[in-house]
Amino acid sequence: MEPVQRIPRYTLLFRTMLKHMAPDDPQRVKIIEADEIASKIALAEADEQTKRAAVFYCLTTTIDGFPPDLFSNSRKFIDCIDVEDVISESSTSLGASSPNVSPTLLHCTLFLFDDKLVIVKRPGSSDKGGKALTGLDELDKVTKGGVPTAKKKSGLSCKGVVDVTDIVATDVGGAGRRLIYFDQEP
Repeated sequence: MEPVQRIPRYTLLFRTMLKHMAPDDPQRVKIIEADEIASKIALAEADEQTKRAAVFYCLTTTIDGFPPDLFSNSRKFIDCIDVEDVISESSTSLGASSPNVSPTLLHCTLFLFDDKLVIVKRPGSSDKGGKALTGLDELDKVTKGGVPTAKKKSGLSCKGVVDVTDIVATDVGGAGRRLIYFDQEP
């Protein structure tokens, strides 16, 4: 039996002892305290530093070119979202538009931190999103010593990092339609 499996047995033992103790027994307070401590250990919840380290581990092992200077004990990961950028050929040819030019989709995932936005290109052939490709969807598994199912060669590549203050977001109407753009091109 693993040591982690023994801890719930202790909580059961403490609770059984409490049932059979007199309410005014002087040892009751100590048994209650022991039960609370054992219960916290049995939950095995990761602290914030462990979760932060797990997030950066997942991102650095699965995203090619992930900037190492993003590591910070004070930086907090918020969430990520999969987006598609529509790139038309006319936008690259100095405004010369042609009716028979078809737009190209660029599959990206935006990783939002409390002060930065990391833009990552996803493979267009993948049906998985950025969260699944990086292993962030299995973060609990990583914080408990496991390995995410995401592999080093996930096809993700970092395309840039932007300060959150340089981003403008607006609602263009309609469900699920948002427009994010830069005030000044980075």
